[in-house]
Amino acid sequence: MKGVMNSLWMFPTLRKEIDRTKAMDPNYQHGGHARFWSEVVARVPDIALKAVGLDASEPGRDIEAQVKKDPNFFENRVYLALLSSRQKGRRIFRPARVRPEKRSQRSFRGGLSLAKQTLAGYG
Repeated sequence: MKGVMNSLWMFPTLRKEIDRTKAMDPNYQHGGHARFWSEVVARVPDIALKAVGLDASEPGRDIEAQVKKDPNFFENRVYLALLSSRQKGRRIFRPARVRPEKRSQRSFRGGLSLAKQTLAGYG
């Protein structure tokens, strides 16, 4: 939370640039502006959103409009699910419990050998 609050100074610049992109082409990257703000709303606490004056319902309306325009673009549906889970009081993003230095090289090697076996089947 402390990192988010210390980063609030970036919001006006981000908002200006993303809103400019939306004004130039609302369908840019199948509604990239809506996905960006959906990610922000899903991850940032309500108190920080209120501090910068961001309406948490606006990205939801935008992403729903993009899903209606292009229902086959799956990524927009993922962000719509993120927002709906947030509105229901559930957070999908949770802090990681495992510290990176505690992970062993064994798990990496296991994944690498599995990838090699899979690729060998295609050769």
